[in-house]
Amino acid sequence: MTASADVSLRIDSRDKLLFAGLLAVLSGVLVELAKAWWSSDHMSHGFLVPIVACFVAAGRSRQFATLPARSERAGLLALAAALTIAHGGWYLASSLTIGGIGVVASLAALVWFRRGRAWLLALAFPLAYLLFMVPPPEEWHRPLVVWLQGFAAHGSVDVLYALGVPVFLEGYVIEMPGGQVQVAEACSGATSLYTLTAIGVLLAFLSLKRRRTRALLIALVLPAALIGNLARVVTTVLLCMQIGVERATSGWIHTALGLLIYVVAVGLLLAFDALLRIHEQRLAAA
Repeated sequence: MTASADVSLRIDSRDKLLFAGLLAVLSGVLVELAKAWWSSDHMSHGFLVPIVACFVAAGRSRQFATLPARSERAGLLALAAALTIAHGGWYLASSLTIGGIGVVASLAALVWFRRGRAWLLALAFPLAYLLFMVPPPEEWHRPLVVWLQGFAAHGSVDVLYALGVPVFLEGYVIEMPGGQVQVAEACSGATSLYTLTAIGVLLAFLSLKRRRTRALLIALVLPAALIGNLARVVTTVLLCMQIGVERATSGWIHTALGLLIYVVAVGLLLAFDALLRIHEQRLAAA
């Protein structure tokens, strides 16, 4: 019998019933999370996060086959507290951030209750990764967007000026020969930063072994996102001067450019990851 088969046999009908019951109890908060993923560009990756977490957990099935599975009452107390946080956070405090954290904590507490601390530790990363599906609080998100928006506007003007392009900045509006381009909130790069952070953390966990190199890769997410968004704004301005503002900032051209720059930013992150893996191999061989 394979390890994965052994694990599947140990997940009995009671486990499935408890999990289904937990989802039912949390259904109100889960629906609100899904609405946030659907309506907000910077949280659209939320639909993929649970899939990725399940994929990572499934990859550890052999480890689970060797772990002791014992129910712990402390996990039941933690589950009650987590459910209180989930419902209180959303229904009483109107905070989807607190409610979402409560959802993740409830799943972790259920694992603790049914399987014990050994399983909880083994599933620590995929459970923690679920936090990427939780919207950040607005009081954190708004200042970040403003900072990114300002960086994109000022940085792109500096680059264009260095290239000899006659532009100047007024607020978030880039004035250029033949028109103007506004660096709107949607062009701040917040969406790229959130999704690249989720990708960077996943890469760090799956491909790197040392804590320092993992932390370095995660730290490199910010420059990768900033460089990518800066390139997008600069390219958009140059296109505006060639084909006109309306064509360059709308339709398939604008969409394709955004997708292309995002792919470049992901490629930059993958390059960082490859270099860090080489560095780890050299350290191991030394």
